[in-house]
Amino acid sequence: MTKLDQYSQKIMSLLSSRGGAAKMRIRRIQNMLLEDDSVERRREVAIRGLVVYLREKEEDLFKEQDGGGDITNEVMKIVTRGATTSDPASARIILEGTEVLADLDVPRACALLMGLIYALNLSYPKELKNTFEVFQKIFLELDDLKASPKTAFSVRKEKFYCLLFQSLWPTSVHGQKQQFYLTAHRSCWSPAALISKCNCVIW
Repeated sequence: MTKLDQYSQKIMSLLSSRGGAAKMRIRRIQNMLLEDDSVERRREVAIRGLVVYLREKEEDLFKEQDGGGDITNEVMKIVTRGATTSDPASARIILEGTEVLADLDVPRACALLMGLIYALNLSYPKELKNTFEVFQKIFLELDDLKASPKTAFSVRKEKFYCLLFQSLWPTSVHGQKQQFYLTAHRSCWSPAALISKCNCVIW
């Protein structure tokens, strides 16, 4: 999340320069800070605002859902649920109609979705091409892979391990967490197995 925090102020300045219908949508997004001014919410506002600034649709990436609605038709989506008196706001990642990860904040969901895209060799949704390229090249500093398919997959998996651990543990990794990472890498766990084991360790 370091790069996102680094660019957040610049993003907020850019958002103020957008006019027309986009300005109204951006203002609605910025008003989210009136309810919650936490670090996670500021990151979420920067991401949502950036989508609109890039002339793409917020609803193509995010879906608001308070109950247990149908997700079977969602190909790639971050489903969010607003906070209630008993539960904080949360997000979950949906791929091909299946819930892959849950109980995340929106910025972490975006980071882990990028990791899944790389690890599983998925294509960016055409309607969000600009947004995902910003995630890739600016926030995550992951350039296009030019290697052979076999080598590229190995590099993608390595990058996914790093991305997953950096997202889950944004501070320096040490001790048991470092050993867990080394075991995952040396054992060549699949992304699904890695996520499952991380859920057991962290959540």
